[in-house]
Amino acid sequence: MFVSHYKQFDMTFRGGTGAPVRLPGVTVKVFDASNLVNLPDLVTNEEGIVVAGTLEVPAGTVVRFRVENYLGMARHIAQVTTEE
Repeated sequence: MFVSHYKQFDMTFRGGTGAPVRLPGVTVKVFDASNLVNLPDLVTNEEGIVVAGTLEVPAGTVVRFRVENYLGMARHIAQVTTEE
């Protein structure tokens, strides 16, 4: 079984004033873009942050983390996983 790491990040969107607004307690869908496979969802914490963690994919995998609204993808971030 492979295990690799992703870095902490926050989920935000631009509010009406243009300032970033964090998204606490939202489901973040995880997609292995290297192998075209959905991975288990994550949830942002009370500060709208996804804390660093591990995924069951090899190091060097491109992973897309996304939040969706009723129109589809609303916000996303991509990372390449690492050994540590």
